[in-house]
Amino acid sequence: MKKLGMLALFMCVFALSCDDNKKTTADNDLVTDDTQTESDVMGDADQPLIDADQSGADEDELLVEGDAATDTDTVVPGCAGLKEGENTLIVNGDESKDLTRTFLLNLPTTVDSKKGWPVIFNFHGYGDTAANFEGLLSGFVDNAEMPFILVTPEDTDIALPSGVDWDILNLGNGSIEVELFDAILACIEEKWGVDEEHIHLAGFSAGSITADSIGVMRGDQIASIFTYSGAYFSDAKAKADLGAMASGFITWPEMTVTNKYVQAMMHGAEGDTACTGPTDCDKWGGSGFYINFNHMARFDANYLTEMGHTVIICEHALGHTNAGLNSQQMLQFFRDHPRGTTVSPYATNWPADYPAYCTLMTEPDPTIEPGYEAPDEDVLLTD
Repeated sequence: MKKLGMLALFMCVFALSCDDNKKTTADNDLVTDDTQTESDVMGDADQPLIDADQSGADEDELLVEGDAATDTDTVVPGCAGLKEGENTLIVNGDESKDLTRTFLLNLPTTVDSKKGWPVIFNFHGYGDTAANFEGLLSGFVDNAEMPFILVTPEDTDIALPSGVDWDILNLGNGSIEVELFDAILACIEEKWGVDEEHIHLAGFSAGSITADSIGVMRGDQIASIFTYSGAYFSDAKAKADLGAMASGFITWPEMTVTNKYVQAMMHGAEGDTACTGPTDCDKWGGSGFYINFNHMARFDANYLTEMGHTVIICEHALGHTNAGLNSQQMLQFFRDHPRGTTVSPYATNWPADYPAYCTLMTEPDPTIEPGYEAPDEDVLLTD
């Protein structure tokens, strides 16, 4: 549980810097208006991506037993009514407690023609919306090589110290995001069927941490993960790099999955102590919480490879943004890495369009690890 002394100090900082009912500064600096074109969303390898908008509703109710870590059933209303656009489920689990959740679906035009579809979950960054972030991949659901169902969840505005929009900090008893993942998969399986060899996760920043947390708790179901500026707080080194105050209220379970999924990690420049991000260096902070995503990626690449995972790490040398590999390259990565891929095809057939700053790792490389930051080296940011 939380360390009360640290928490009291943290809450003082938090109370001064953040209104509980409003987000302040988004950690996704890529939010755009709705005038962007599909070509803008696709982007170039070194440019940020994003855009979009959808809507809808549903009604029916069904009781489905999910794949949760406990024996708790997941109440999933509206499985039969799932459709293109906005959908709502009431999720009942150890953490969710009949919580209403919203998410966007982008469906291939032939979704009713067969049973069993690849599914990609797409998690937005802090302060962003599902309607904006779905544009990362929504234009590709009908691609010829691997048409898929895109799920872009909406966050629940969880505030520090429990979360950062998403439930991603104190996961000792599970997570509402994992319960949502279970519930949505159960509904898709009920209505259209799920290709269990192609369940993938993507995200940016806080959304990437969400994807990583699902990898820790549902990794045996995951085919591969692609993140822009993520973090595994089950990694002791990454957690310690946050500093004593921040790491004191973060609890993740140990990663024990046997499925050695492949992960692609995009991250930006480290910067010096004068650089606080989000431009020029891959750092982000708000309401007393501070994180160096350059450090997170480098620690986590070693963390995962030490456990037998293959990692593709790309340091784009920009700030806190979803640069690096673009949407098309992400989708190709997912196609090429179904569940059970133990040796990446890229080990012998490196994609010709990958930038020179991308590297494939199959074992830890101690030369890429930064040293720990002293907690007082960088001032905790307060919007």
